[in-house]
Formats: sequence, structure tokens, C-alpha cells
Amino acid sequence: DALNISIFMDDSLIISNEGFLFYRISQIDRFNVTEEDFSNLGVHPFWKFNKNQKFPQEVSPNPVSTINCFRGKYNVNEKNLDYAFAISLDSTDFSNILKTIYPEGSVTSFLADKDTGIIMAHSDASKNGTIIESSLLDKINESSSFSISNTEYLISDINEHPNWIVVTTVSAAYLKHNTMILVNILLVAFLCILIVTLIIIIFVSRTVSHRISRLTEIISQTDAMPDETLISEISSLLPSEEKAHDEIDMLAETYSNMITTIQSNFKQLLNMSVQEEKLKYQLLQSQINPHFLYNILHSIQVCQ
Repeated sequence: DALNISIFMDDSLIISNEGFLFYRISQIDRFNVTEEDFSNLGVHPFWKFNKNQKFPQEVSPNPVSTINCFRGKYNVNEKNLDYAFAISLDSTDFSNILKTIYPEGSVTSFLADKDTGIIMAHSDASKNGTIIESSLLDKINESSSFSISNTEYLISDINEHPNWIVVTTVSAAYLKHNTMILVNILLVAFLCILIVTLIIIIFVSRTVSHRISRLTEIISQTDAMPDETLISEISSLLPSEEKAHDEIDMLAETYSNMITTIQSNFKQLLNMSVQEEKLKYQLLQSQINPHFLYNILHSIQVCQ
């Protein structure tokens, strides 16, 4: 929530002397800004950190370090400020947010101005308003990450505020600890996957072995089992959906078709053999009949 909203208006207006929400434009320097700071803003706001900013007693009895957002209308022709307002935010609120994100002491974070090096908000609120050492600020401006004395610095830019950066510091011990946790998690995950894979392999191999053994058993009983029973036993091994057939099912189906084909061929051969015997009998019969008729006639002739 905003700590306070301050509105700056023309000095000639009576309301500008209200002193709680409304102030004279000539009093805008109390926020360490000038009218010229608004000259090139256009429609964009600008932000500024103020340490130990004083407010009316009703707002805060003690000075507060604030991050202020300014908007205003600058008259280019007359080169003066028509009006402006400032929304003041307590930097401690930002610190609490950063502390919530990184509750552990091994990780700290702070919001800073990379030009001035002022820390506007730190996860340790006591460091709000302090200035970053020039050597450290140079490294921050040169690189997005670097290490100093077993501490890793990670820098993130804020697109809406080109001069603002968020710096996160992580101790080497914290990185090592969390890396080991990650390695242990990956190791446990790998072992779990390995165990599950072995179980699946054993289950699949046993299933395949059982099906092969069952098919081998049925094939070995080919001579002792009627063909219909044999085909029925093989069919019981096949899945109901043809799309689910694998190589073993195709082998069983092929053997079943082979038995059916052999059975059909055997019946055809049997029928052909029966037809052949019938033809032979008819042929012999046709050979016997003329001789039988001739012998009867001859016997009659002899008797005369």
C-alpha cells in the first residue's frame, strides 16, 4: 500500500497550502527533485529513492526511507511545472517482499540504482539507503553474474526502470548444499526408474516366456490332439483385437492356419482317393459284364 500521496499545485491556489496532501510546487524540493526533472518525462513517470523522508505527523511521526513515483505536467513554453504528484512507498515494504522470497539467510537480495549505487530496498531492511562499494558496483554493471569470496552475485535488470537492478547473492555453501539435494533427488529418481524398468522387463519376459511355453506345449500335442481342439487352443492364446497381435501371436496364427490348410488338403486327398476307388470298381465292373454275358450265351449254345 502507498504510504502517502503528495500533490503539488500552483502556489497561487489556496488548496496548495493544505500541507497534508496538497503542497505548493515551490515545495517539491522537499522530495529532492526539481521542476526541471519533469521536463523530458512526457507521459512516463520517474522514480526516486529518498532516505529519511519527512511526512506530516499524521502520516508518520518519524522519517521514513521511501521509493517515490513522480508524475507531472511540464509547460515547455513557460518552462515551469503546472502540477505534479508523488506516490510514496515505504522501502521497508519492499524489503519484506524480498525477505519473503528468500527467507533463508544464505540468500539475500536487494534493489539498487546501478548509476548511483544506492540500495533502495534490501532483504535486510537495515541496509536500505546504503551505497554499494564502487568496485562492487563496477562488477555489477559489467556482468550479469560473478563470484567474490565464495559468494555468487546474480544481477537482473528491470525493463520498466532501466537504471534499476535486482542483485541476488548466494553463498557457496548454500549452492553446494542445494546441489547435493538435487543430486540426491536425481539419484533416487534414477534408482526408482531403474527398479520400475527391471520390474517391467521381468514381467514382460515372464509373460512372453509363458506364451511361448504354452504355444510349444500345444504344438507338441499336435499328433495326440484333434485338429478342432488344437485350433481352439491356439485361438485362445490370441488377443481379441487383431491390432494387438505381436510376433508370437502371428506365429500362433500362422500355425493355426497351417493346421487348417493341412486338414483341408487331407480331406481333399481322401475324397480324391474314394473317387479313384469308385472309378476302378466301375472300370472292373464294365470289364466283367461282357464276359459274363458271353459265357451265358456259350453255355446255351453247348446245351443245344
